[in-house]
Amino acid sequence: MNFDFAGKVAVVTGGGKGIGRAIAVEFARAGATSVLAARTVPALEETAAIIRGFGGKALCVPIDLCDSSAVRHLFERTRQELGRLDVLVNNSGIEGPTAPVTEITDEQWDQVMNVNVRGVFLCCRAAVPMLKESRGCIINLSSLGGGLRAYPNRLPYATSKAADVAIARSLGVELAAFGIRVNAICPGPVAGDRFESVVRNRARVQKKTPEAVREWIIDQSPLHHVTDPREVAECALWLASDAAKSVTAQHINLTCGVEWAP
Repeated sequence: MNFDFAGKVAVVTGGGKGIGRAIAVEFARAGATSVLAARTVPALEETAAIIRGFGGKALCVPIDLCDSSAVRHLFERTRQELGRLDVLVNNSGIEGPTAPVTEITDEQWDQVMNVNVRGVFLCCRAAVPMLKESRGCIINLSSLGGGLRAYPNRLPYATSKAADVAIARSLGVELAAFGIRVNAICPGPVAGDRFESVVRNRARVQKKTPEAVREWIIDQSPLHHVTDPREVAECALWLASDAAKSVTAQHINLTCGVEWAP
């Protein structure tokens, strides 16, 4: 399906790499201006260079998404420079510790909650006034792990991703009167640096080799592969398009058939 987002604006948090980069690139390919928001400036600039390389439009806004004043600035700048907002993709997130609950520190818990939950809340709150004008949409990136299924030894991450689904469901109903749709995407394992980090950390906890853990994870999938980031991006485009105009307060699973979080 071809998507047309010409003249529209999409803010993608964590747009410097991984799934966020894939989403920002695909929105730009579909004609939108992608606003890239994250802390790491070189990564944002790399994504922007990819987009501009095929003639797309990108705006980089380095930001700490846990800082409410910085988040307000992100959307103020989007309004000032681009005049509108049609899509907010809350993709930014951190992996957090892989450890039993008794070994998780206060600092680790707070860091994951701040980035993965507080950041999503702040962005949603700041984006709503402009989304009311455009009757736009919000897409949260959650996860099979925690968002849908138990995820042992990953309690902070699992809790945060369950919260991201709850935010999508609650706001999807709350904002429906304004024509704003809110949904969550729940991928299983997605190819890339984050997946490899999860593999390494799980191998450490399970006292196995990374190769053995990687093969085991893939074997959990009836399709026997992990999801490609571009597939997540295409799902985001569909959710933001008129093809999904009847979809809100839902979570969409991209798990390759996996029924639990490996």
